[in-house]
Amino acid sequence: MRQAVSMVLVLGLLAATSAAASAKPAGDGRPPDGLYAAKATPGLSYSNGGVDLQVASGGRKIVFPSGVACYTGTNPPAGVPAEDEVSINIPRTVRIAGDGSFSFSGPVTISAEDAQADAPIKTTYKIQGRFKKAGHGTYEAVGTDSSPICQPSTRKRFTLIFDPAA
Repeated sequence: MRQAVSMVLVLGLLAATSAAASAKPAGDGRPPDGLYAAKATPGLSYSNGGVDLQVASGGRKIVFPSGVACYTGTNPPAGVPAEDEVSINIPRTVRIAGDGSFSFSGPVTISAEDAQADAPIKTTYKIQGRFKKAGHGTYEAVGTDSSPICQPSTRKRFTLIFDPAA
């Protein structure tokens, strides 16, 4: 009798574990680790808002170097070189939620080297989006980003591709 009760408890526990596992969304919404980048836009001499995201820790974090390269235009904010390209990196690790979503909004300091300026530049940067399975074994990140340091015509939407076969 005792063995039968133990067996029922074990089977019940296995069934509950199996039910909990099957309730979890397929793939957990987490992207594979690696670099997510946009395809180059032909005909542009600058990136016009090229975003790259480096995913690590089993699809749980966006890590350095991640961010945007954008053109400053003819009338950038004070201290920013005109008609140049600057790189803005997210200043800290950003968590990727279980559904693949992520966001960062806040102050950033662009190194003098990345800003191609005489001194570091303080500005703000905002990025938000979601990673998702795209098909044929590829993954993508879609979202929006912006910074007042980028020219007004800089693209605000991005689609980034990760292809594990590449």
